[in-house]
Amino acid sequence: MGRSNFSPKYKVDVKFTDDYGTSEGAVENGGPTWEFFRLCLHEIKDKIGIFEGPSNAKILSCNSKAMKDNAYFYAGQIMAMSIAHGGQSPCFLSELMYECLQKDPDNVKVKTEDITDEETRSQVQSILQAKTESQLQDAVAQAASLISLAGHNVRITLEKKQETALDLAHW
Repeated sequence: MGRSNFSPKYKVDVKFTDDYGTSEGAVENGGPTWEFFRLCLHEIKDKIGIFEGPSNAKILSCNSKAMKDNAYFYAGQIMAMSIAHGGQSPCFLSELMYECLQKDPDNVKVKTEDITDEETRSQVQSILQAKTESQLQDAVAQAASLISLAGHNVRITLEKKQETALDLAHW
C-alpha cells in the first residue's frame, strides 16, 4: 500500500507463493483474493491494536502508535477494498460502529452500555447516578482524567449530568 503505483481502485490480483517464490498454482477466479482479504481482516481485527471489545462487536480503540503509523487509515482502506473487490465484509464490527459508518458519528447516540472499558463505564455511571451535588462532585473528581481527555470543559451540574455522560460515552 506504500508503493507509489498503488491505488485501491485498481483490480486486485492475488497470487500466493511458497518460501521459494513458486506460485501455489491457484487460479484467480476469486478464491485467492477472497482468502487474502479474509487474512487481512483477521489481522485488522485481532493484531494491530485498533479495535477492542468482543470478537463479534468490536469498536475503535485509542492507540497512539497506530495513529502515528496511519494504521486506522490503512485498515479502513483494506476493509473498503475487501468489500469492493469481492472479499468479505468486516463482520466483526459492533452495531454501533456500523451505525457510525452509515451516519456521521456525531449523529449517533452512544449509550453507557456501549462503553467497553469497565473503568470508564463505571465513572460515567457514577456521574449519572449522582443524586446530590456532593455525590456528583465526588463522581466528577473520580472521572477528572476522563473528563479532561474528552475535552468536556463545562461546569458539570445535576441538570447537565446527562449531557456530560453522553459526551463522555460518545468520546
